[in-house]
Amino acid sequence: MKQHNILKKCVLCKYDDIYIKHNVLRNNYSLAKCLKCNFKFTFPRPKIDFLIDYYNSISSVRFYKFTDKRCIKDSKGIYKDIKKYNPEAKTILEIGGSTGYYLNGLKLRGYDVIGSELSGDAVNLAKEWYNIKMYEAEFPPINYQESFDVIIIHHVIEHVINPIDFITQAKKYLSKNGIIIIETPNVNSIGIKIFGRHYPVFCPPGHLNYFSITTIKELLGNDSTAKLITTSHSGQSLYNFVNAIFSSMSIKSLINKIISREQKVKTTQKVSTLNNSKYSVLLFSQKISKILQLIMLPIFWTIDKLNMGENLNFILKNEK
Repeated sequence: MKQHNILKKCVLCKYDDIYIKHNVLRNNYSLAKCLKCNFKFTFPRPKIDFLIDYYNSISSVRFYKFTDKRCIKDSKGIYKDIKKYNPEAKTILEIGGSTGYYLNGLKLRGYDVIGSELSGDAVNLAKEWYNIKMYEAEFPPINYQESFDVIIIHHVIEHVINPIDFITQAKKYLSKNGIIIIETPNVNSIGIKIFGRHYPVFCPPGHLNYFSITTIKELLGNDSTAKLITTSHSGQSLYNFVNAIFSSMSIKSLINKIISREQKVKTTQKVSTLNNSKYSVLLFSQKISKILQLIMLPIFWTIDKLNMGENLNFILKNEK
């Protein structure tokens, strides 16, 4: 593939002995596994220019304007972590902030917030919809280094080309005693164990890195971790189960014609649930999944305790 790096070496530990399952993922990508640290990742690795073009050409339904009430509700989990692990925090940076809906929820709680995002469309929408200062870059300008009490990296590290360099760069923006709140899919989740490559987490070139608790520790090295758990919240597990079933039955393409997850949204449009029927169906299906998952709460609680939850949630502390 042009615009891709075909160097056969582990992305985390740099070990040069990896096992590759060729062309098993979508878009003809392969799944590689390091034979030393067991890290799984997409092969070959796209270059940054390719990824920027990809994200600018395929805007997903994340570009949706939420109400202030919804922003506050959706950012509740992050807010609880902030109050528990850095209660004196005042300044927040979100890296990969999309349109800024989490930041808006935190801004409404009284925090000073800014974000960074590679998608030009998302940056414009963050300013238009929520009046969020969002930089069109992977990181904000260097004059912001050592400025933030909290950094949020929510479902981002699975997208980056070099996760070690990414985390190293992100830590430069932490203030003294600051924290980084990170969430990413769990490659050892019950869904992946059941459905394998059909699970929606395997979606290159969007997702490039597939972490477990063990490989997260490899990524972080000697960094101090205040929290490292697996979580199965918001009904996402059941929703992904259904998607995986459709994928394994080769009818997912038909479903995507009904519920498009890759709609291009113009920055001049005023998008709402009422005038976006396809996204309304998506929201409704996710709501049903959440209700069903609440009913099955004891099962998913047990799954989380066995470290097979949908996502990995962890917090780094700056103790310099």
